[in-house]
Amino acid sequence: KQDRADMLKRLSECRALNQHYQKCFAREKAKLLANPDRRQFEFSEMSVFGKFDTFARRTEKIEEVLNLKNTWSVLESSKIDGIDSLAVSVRALFKNFEAKPYDPLNTRKRDFDTDSGQLKLDLAGLLT
Repeated sequence: KQDRADMLKRLSECRALNQHYQKCFAREKAKLLANPDRRQFEFSEMSVFGKFDTFARRTEKIEEVLNLKNTWSVLESSKIDGIDSLAVSVRALFKNFEAKPYDPLNTRKRDFDTDSGQLKLDLAGLLT
């Protein structure tokens, strides 16, 4: 189990690295275009950055789930009468979500997207 703050920092750093790589790519591409005698890039940005962009979007979803857990965790220490049953339900939803056997960083598997969406729906359903 990793520290939440450290994990959020690493996820953010992944996205920052992606942005930095794309800025460098754009800068080099512009330099090449300014000098038509030099050999130009013969590949698309999508082929270079497509998987990294997909991974960056996945890190955003992971961060969203971590923030949801942090937000809902305040119920555990709440002294409001009757909140216990809601806290138990929330804890069960997150326990079930965290027990999933897949790697959430594997973008080829769409299970995380489906399950995180369902988690958000289930949490919203607790409020109605």
